[in-house]
Amino acid sequence: MTTALATAFLAPAVVVTPAFAETATQPAAAPEAAVGEIVVTAQHREENLQKVPIAVTALGGAALRSMGLNRSTDIAKLTPGVSISASSGGENAQYTMRGVTQNDYSQIAEGPIAVYLDDSYIPNLQGQNFGFYDMERVEVLKGPQGILFGRNATGGLVNYVIAKPTEHLSGYANATYGSYGTARFEGALSGPLSDTLSARASFLFDRNGDYWRNVAGQSTTSTVSPCCHDLGEKRNLAARLQLEYRPNSDLSIRFMGSINRQRYSNAAYGEIGSRAVTNAAGNVTNTVFVPTDALGFTPPDIEKRQIASDLARDNQDYSYSNDANIHVDYNLGGGTHLISITSYRRFWSQTLFDADASPSNFLNFGSKGHAQNWSEELRLQGASDRVTWSTGLYLLDIVSNFNVGLQGPVNSLYAGLFGASATGIDTVNFAHLNDRSGSLFGQIEYKITPTLSLVGGLRGVLEHQDFDYSQAAYTNPDPYVIDTNPAHFLYSFNQDYHNSRSESLWSGKAQVVWSPDHDTMFYAGVNRGVKSGNYNVLLAGNNLNNYTVPYGAETLIAYEAGAKLTFWGGKARFNAAAYYYDYKNYQAYSSRGLVTYVVNKPARNYGVEGSLTLKPVPNFQIDMSGSLLSAKVKNVQVSSGLPEQTVDTPFAPHQQAAVVASYTLPGALAKGDIILSGNYTYQSGTYTNNQNFSNQWIPGYSLVGASVRWRDQTGKFDLNFTANNIFDKRYLVTLVDLTSVCGCTEAAYGTPQWFTISAGYHF
Repeated sequence: MTTALATAFLAPAVVVTPAFAETATQPAAAPEAAVGEIVVTAQHREENLQKVPIAVTALGGAALRSMGLNRSTDIAKLTPGVSISASSGGENAQYTMRGVTQNDYSQIAEGPIAVYLDDSYIPNLQGQNFGFYDMERVEVLKGPQGILFGRNATGGLVNYVIAKPTEHLSGYANATYGSYGTARFEGALSGPLSDTLSARASFLFDRNGDYWRNVAGQSTTSTVSPCCHDLGEKRNLAARLQLEYRPNSDLSIRFMGSINRQRYSNAAYGEIGSRAVTNAAGNVTNTVFVPTDALGFTPPDIEKRQIASDLARDNQDYSYSNDANIHVDYNLGGGTHLISITSYRRFWSQTLFDADASPSNFLNFGSKGHAQNWSEELRLQGASDRVTWSTGLYLLDIVSNFNVGLQGPVNSLYAGLFGASATGIDTVNFAHLNDRSGSLFGQIEYKITPTLSLVGGLRGVLEHQDFDYSQAAYTNPDPYVIDTNPAHFLYSFNQDYHNSRSESLWSGKAQVVWSPDHDTMFYAGVNRGVKSGNYNVLLAGNNLNNYTVPYGAETLIAYEAGAKLTFWGGKARFNAAAYYYDYKNYQAYSSRGLVTYVVNKPARNYGVEGSLTLKPVPNFQIDMSGSLLSAKVKNVQVSSGLPEQTVDTPFAPHQQAAVVASYTLPGALAKGDIILSGNYTYQSGTYTNNQNFSNQWIPGYSLVGASVRWRDQTGKFDLNFTANNIFDKRYLVTLVDLTSVCGCTEAAYGTPQWFTISAGYHF
């Protein structure tokens, strides 16, 4: 019966890739005949992934590194149903899951996909792109996760599980060199300091040079830039220290402290000319690409990796974070644990880019801010033969300060509009948000029979927000600085805006789980997810009032059914899920030229996704997965004077697919194994704006990667060669429609063909 069911579900091929569950210190071993077991903590307890009634993907950190995927958001490439929405030339990347997304550039904004690092919530969208190192695994949980994880997990959750201190001496070091001056060093040292105290120290240095040739001010056939720097450079320095105290077998206290320093060149936007299409009444009905922009500039050839920007230099943008967590786990006996997680995080960021993405001295866009958040989770959980339960309290305090604005350098067209050509002008917005929330939650799973279980959960949330906002103009003596120096103040725009509000929210879950045998599980249920409201950071000159600035909480009712099947004597595993999402007050991000904002609209999504893992022989494994999605936002006014329409949700591809295959040649070279691996990913086209205009469409694309790895017979030494984007595909990651501003559309592209070679030592 199980095999027949797997065959019936095979058409929708969510990724569950057991080949990726390898850890950084896993020694070489004889190949196993079965696909193996993956342990995850998707419900705050260790479980076999096949026993968790949630659509979960588990990806091992070491396996991702072996494929040359070293950014925190790279998991989206191998997880159909998950994609990335991007801004700032792709530097700021946010998760989209089953069409649930948020593409706001504002640092005060939080996404509907919650991101946790070491069980601690990362509230800033920009903070989701961080140094990826010494990671045990990454867990991707799809669908609302608002009961056990809570904060803003309407669409799902990404949980980064770091490697923990060990009771024996262990560690690793890995060095990588590759294309465009790539140099990466990663390592960790772990072991006991005494009978009761152990420690783990880990580090990362990661850099690459520029890979976009900036031909501003010269012939587009030249490869040398006399006026402006090439773009694409990145530097990342990160370190983490953990101390774990275990005075006895019942108590564990673990401290984690980390720093992360990322610096980039200016965001690398290219440009494509665009113009508006209007109807007889003069209403804009579409925008289309044209050869030149409104300033008469013809963009260079992106196939030659050429862009042309008059604002470009290395080491300009940055994102910094400091984190500190304390984890306490106390075994009260009888299967009951008291758990406390206290977290503190500070975050700083700056982005600056050429808004017209051309050599013209017209307009730049910049943002700068810092934030800090503190949280405390106190959880009591336990299990018996028939009941598994968890309950607790969660407190969160977020303080965000954010400056964003338009910059007109000296003699720029934008400065000329304000009569400030001689001094330049920065029109800057100041936003301050203090968001405090507290919640009580509980979930219980009750076995009615040995094969049938019911799951129920509830979370209640109280939240209070204080928001302050102002707008002002300053001179612009330095085009690479967002100027807020009081000595350069010119005047204020409008009146200052202040808003305070409190609200109560709740999430709920009801689910039935049927496991007729050890290898088969079916589940179905309904889940109510919520995401708190927030505030628009409108650019200077826009009206600030209670109709334009605040937006309300969104509510999602999610219906889902799924199956997890293991068959063929453990050589095959098939997981599938189907879902329907009914949104109330969906927080729809909108961009109309230089005006960007979020409004509440109804929406609906539905789709299917599935994965198939096969291990026909001990040395060969293949993982296939895919998803189908339909995501719509209703009652959207795409242009002034046009009736409201139903549109495709931005950054929500209709189809995605991935294939990863690996073959091991035991003892093939110097008594060591050779592992051959290849991966293929496909994503269909998607819009980047809810207007759904022609110049806001990213065409679908496929990417191919491969790796060849040698591992000695002890598992201590390895060499790895990787190739990503083998066919050097130029694929878009985001488009920003500025047709009404410069007759242009900004275009950011993914990384080109990239080769790396690395050497590692594990002990």
